[in-house]
Amino acid sequence: RSGGLASAGDVDGDGRADILIGSILADPRRDPTTGGGTTNGGEAYLVYGSVTKQ
Repeated sequence: RSGGLASAGDVDGDGRADILIGSILADPRRDPTTGGGTTNGGEAYLVYGSVTKQ
Protein backbone atom coordinates (compact mmCIF):
# COMPACT_ATOMS: atom_id res chain seq x y z
CA ARG A 1 0.00 0.00 0.00
CA SER A 2 1.40 3.35 -1.00
CA GLY A 3 1.43 5.98 1.71
CA GLY A 4 2.51 8.90 -0.39
CA LEU A 5 4.30 10.18 -3.45
CA ALA A 6 6.52 13.25 -3.54
CA SER A 7 8.88 15.02 -5.88
CA ALA A 8 12.40 14.66 -4.52
CA GLY A 9 14.00 17.17 -6.87
CA ASP A 10 17.20 16.06 -8.60
CA VAL A 11 18.75 13.76 -5.99
CA ASP A 12 21.51 12.27 -8.15
CA GLY A 13 22.45 15.47 -10.00
CA ASP A 14 21.70 14.16 -13.51
CA GLY A 15 19.32 16.99 -14.42
CA ARG A 16 16.16 14.85 -14.20
CA ALA A 17 13.52 14.99 -11.47
CA ASP A 18 13.38 12.03 -9.08
CA ILE A 19 10.46 10.88 -6.89
CA LEU A 20 10.00 9.32 -3.44
CA ILE A 21 7.30 6.74 -2.75
CA GLY A 22 6.34 5.93 0.83
CA SER A 23 4.99 2.57 1.95
CA ILE A 24 3.53 3.16 5.40
CA LEU A 25 2.99 -0.44 6.54
CA ALA A 26 6.06 -2.12 5.04
CA ASP A 27 8.16 -4.45 7.21
CA PRO A 28 11.66 -3.21 6.32
CA ARG A 29 13.75 -5.36 8.65
CA ARG A 30 11.58 -8.42 9.07
CA ASP A 31 13.54 -11.67 9.35
CA PRO A 32 11.50 -14.40 7.58
CA THR A 33 13.26 -17.14 9.58
CA THR A 34 12.79 -15.84 13.13
CA GLY A 35 9.90 -13.44 12.57
CA GLY A 36 11.81 -10.77 14.48
CA GLY A 37 12.40 -7.23 13.35
CA THR A 38 10.35 -4.16 12.62
CA THR A 39 6.65 -4.66 11.96
CA ASN A 40 4.75 -1.97 10.04
CA GLY A 41 7.77 0.33 10.28
CA GLY A 42 7.36 1.73 6.78
CA GLU A 43 9.81 2.23 3.93
CA ALA A 44 10.67 4.88 1.38
CA TYR A 45 11.69 4.13 -2.20
CA LEU A 46 13.65 6.55 -4.37
CA VAL A 47 12.90 6.31 -8.10
CA TYR A 48 15.41 8.02 -10.37
CA GLY A 49 14.09 9.98 -13.35
CA SER A 50 15.02 8.81 -16.83
CA VAL A 51 15.09 10.03 -20.39
CA THR A 52 12.36 8.69 -22.67
CA LYS A 53 13.40 8.34 -26.31
CA GLN A 54 10.64 8.81 -28.85
